[in-house]
Amino acid sequence: WSSDVCSSDLLGIRDGKDLWGRREDLFPSLRFCDSVQRQLVVLRTGDPLLKAVRDRLFEFEAYCRGWVDGPFSADEIPARVSPESERTLNAYGYERTFLCPDGVERVFSLHVRLTPFAWRIHFIPFANVRQILIGYVGRHLRTG
Repeated sequence: WSSDVCSSDLLGIRDGKDLWGRREDLFPSLRFCDSVQRQLVVLRTGDPLLKAVRDRLFEFEAYCRGWVDGPFSADEIPARVSPESERTLNAYGYERTFLCPDGVERVFSLHVRLTPFAWRIHFIPFANVRQILIGYVGRHLRTG
């Protein structure tokens, strides 16, 4: 993440509930589906997954802050961004379909890994507003 993100915010996230409650202040360029709340609040103080989630979200935020124009560039995200295969989407696309804040259900194909854990963050970038919508934070979903 960029140095303009306050280090006290990095260290001051107590748990997943705190991260969710402060999401608009910490991540002004990210939007979250409501379902992400229940995925985050299970993360406890000291859980290494909390740090992994936090780090990836700050990477997304830093990317968005530097996103001046043009399409989303997956190569500029430090974590490896991958789309789901057509086979996986055909078989399990419903598991990657989430209700978005605007009331529309969308399929979230793009994702990053939370290494070394078997967790993923599924997201959709919106170039017109230079924001990233987070649809899912949790265990690796089934693949085809």
